[in-house]
Amino acid sequence: MDDLDKQREFDITEFLVINKGGLPLFCFSPRKDLDPALVGGFFSAIQNFVKELESDSESEGDYIQSISFGDHYYIFRFNNKFNLFFISKSPKKIKIKKINSHLKNLELMFIDQYHDKIADFDGNVTSFDKFLVIIDKYFQDNFTKLKGMW
Repeated sequence: MDDLDKQREFDITEFLVINKGGLPLFCFSPRKDLDPALVGGFFSAIQNFVKELESDSESEGDYIQSISFGDHYYIFRFNNKFNLFFISKSPKKIKIKKINSHLKNLELMFIDQYHDKIADFDGNVTSFDKFLVIIDKYFQDNFTKLKGMW
C-alpha cells in the first residue's frame, strides 16, 4: 500500500509542522507537487496577520483554529513553548473534535521525539524526516478509532 492509499484509508490527507516564521519542519502529504515552504509561508502569514490584529493579547485563541476550503478543513494547533504550528488537512466529513484530538497527539509525539532538536534548532529540517515512521505507526494503531470519526 503506497502513501496515497494510506491517506485515503485514514482520511487524513496532509499533516505539517511549521515554525512561527513559516519554515516547514515536517510535511506528510501524498501530493508530490505540494510545496511545503509555500504552504508554510502562506499559513504563517495568515496566522501572523491575525495575531497582529489582536496584538493586545497573547493567548492561543488569537490564532485561527481552522479554515474551511472546498470540501476540506485545515485544522491548526499552536504550541506556545516552541512556537510551532501543527496543521492537518482533512475532509469535512471528519469530525473536527476528533481531528483536534489526533492533532494534539501528533503534537505531543513530535515534541517528545524532537524536544532537544526543536529547542536547539539549527535550521536542519532533515532531522525530522523520521517522524513519518511514527505517524505511520500511530495511524495503523489507531485505525479503528479513526473509523469512528465519520
